[in-house]
Amino acid sequence: MLHRDETCAEEARKAREALTEANTGPDRAQILEGLARCHRGTTFDCSSAIETMQEITTDPLIEEPYPTRALKQIADYYQEMGQWGRAAKLYDDLLQDEEKRKRIRRKEVRFTRVLCLLNAGDEDRAVSELKDMIPSASSPTSLYCLATIYYKRGQFKEAAEYFETSLEAPGNRKRCFNTELWLAACYEELGRGRRPSSTTARSCSSILMLGLWQGGLR
Repeated sequence: MLHRDETCAEEARKAREALTEANTGPDRAQILEGLARCHRGTTFDCSSAIETMQEITTDPLIEEPYPTRALKQIADYYQEMGQWGRAAKLYDDLLQDEEKRKRIRRKEVRFTRVLCLLNAGDEDRAVSELKDMIPSASSPTSLYCLATIYYKRGQFKEAAEYFETSLEAPGNRKRCFNTELWLAACYEELGRGRRPSSTTARSCSSILMLGLWQGGLR
């Protein structure tokens, strides 16, 4: 019985052989997608998976939707590797291209880009992006995220306003208790008139990141 790594390696070998016989774009794209999954599944080798997916974006025989799908997957791999800046740049490319925008889940990609910007330390741009998303999406997740960033910065008045708006937004049941806790913390800090401690700020960042993944987009 083959181990998982051996099975993936065997599938990768067969995929490479099949590529020499694939004469159409869709066939090549699907084989390359499978090969990238093998690379990712064998040793969590995102670098080789990225190189494989890049073949889809440069092969003249391969037409949409495969190149856009590959670009999105490459961005996801960079995010998985912790290369936040590179991931954010690719998400930018997807969102700025009119044809590509039609083939992606835009709200999901925009929100993932915000996560990358936060991890890359570009809070100003993340805040700007979230403010832009809120009127169109009415997302309690976006409001909660924005409020948490303001809390981390020590801007408790702004944080309280966004936490309150998040509580009033439809679909906030899953995060209602957490939001009320953070709102109470804002009022407490406003009474003290000081910035949060570094420990509180770090805890805030951890809860923010966890909330982004658990809450999803609404």
